[in-house]
Amino acid sequence: MRVIVEVRETSASVGLVEPDDFSVFAVEMRGRGSLQRLADLLERDEMGRLEGEDALIRVTAIRRLAPGADDAEWQAGLEAMVARAQKRGLSNPAGTALRAPVERV
Repeated sequence: MRVIVEVRETSASVGLVEPDDFSVFAVEMRGRGSLQRLADLLERDEMGRLEGEDALIRVTAIRRLAPGADDAEWQAGLEAMVARAQKRGLSNPAGTALRAPVERV
């Protein structure tokens, strides 16, 4: 699962790619935007926030972006991914946000 953030001079968008792949969680930033612009976008759209060069993406935002989020099997996959992230220190303590470095693509 990858969160894709497209940052342009006058617009920005956020999408989810491979929402059924729970083996990986990544945040990709495309375009010429700055990390500050990304931070503003994540906060404005209630997606999450930046901590240094890592993004903390809210699990509720992932559910909002995923087309199959109502499916019980999909929910179980997401919950398992969150549990793995918590064990690895890749989430906030409550498990309500997942951490990933921002990859510029």
